[in-house]
Amino acid sequence: MQVEDLIAKEREMQEKLMTRHSTVVDSFEKKLRGQDVENRIALQQQKVAALRQEVESLLEYISEI
Repeated sequence: MQVEDLIAKEREMQEKLMTRHSTVVDSFEKKLRGQDVENRIALQQQKVAALRQEVESLLEYISEI
C-alpha cells in the first residue's frame, strides 16, 4: 500500500510539473509571437513613412511644374 501511495504521489508531482512546463512554454511562445507581430508592425510603419515621404516629394515636384 505504501509503495502504491508513493507511486501515485510521484505521478501527481510529474503531472503538476508537466502542466507547469506547458504553461511556461506557452507563455514564452506567445511572447515570441507578440514580438514578431511588433517587429512586422514596425517594418510596415517604416514603409508607410517612406511612402509618405515619396508622395510628398512627388507633390512638391508636381506643384513646381
